[in-house]
Amino acid sequence: MNKKLYTIIILILIIVALLVTVLKIFKQQGLSRVAAIDKQVELINNSEEMYAVKKFSDDTTDGGGEVIIYTESEKIRKITEFRGLSTGNRNSEYFFDDQENLIYVYEKEGIFPYIFEEGTLDYAQFDLVFEGKYYFINRILIDRQETGQRMLDSEEGYRENILLMRADDLLNSIEV
Repeated sequence: MNKKLYTIIILILIIVALLVTVLKIFKQQGLSRVAAIDKQVELINNSEEMYAVKKFSDDTTDGGGEVIIYTESEKIRKITEFRGLSTGNRNSEYFFDDQENLIYVYEKEGIFPYIFEEGTLDYAQFDLVFEGKYYFINRILIDRQETGQRMLDSEEGYRENILLMRADDLLNSIEV
């Protein structure tokens, strides 16, 4: 009986050790993919061959809207979108690989603080309340890093699906 119990315990320890090793390998692969995307984003941001075209957003809000398309060798590499609202604003940056596949989205939201004594918003101040980084490979979210809490989001659904649809909408509305 003791020999059976001993064998079972050894087998359990071996299985746990294997699982821990496999999980570490997957985590390292995920981190190296994120690092590779970060490198691509850095190269896009630092490219001197980038050409920018500015247009006003079709999705106009009370604080205005602006879309800037960055192309390189007639390929869309980056789209920035600004949406101004009466209580704050949202900035989004969409990054694309050489085949115009979405690889990374950076979002930040800020609000204008309320001045109680004056009963109005302070439009000279901007409080960052949310920051999000989303990493994609083949339209699949591989990592997300979020800090803060969204204040301006009225879109419902999984964030990665919303970002993919918005990137598609922006790409389809652009003629390079």
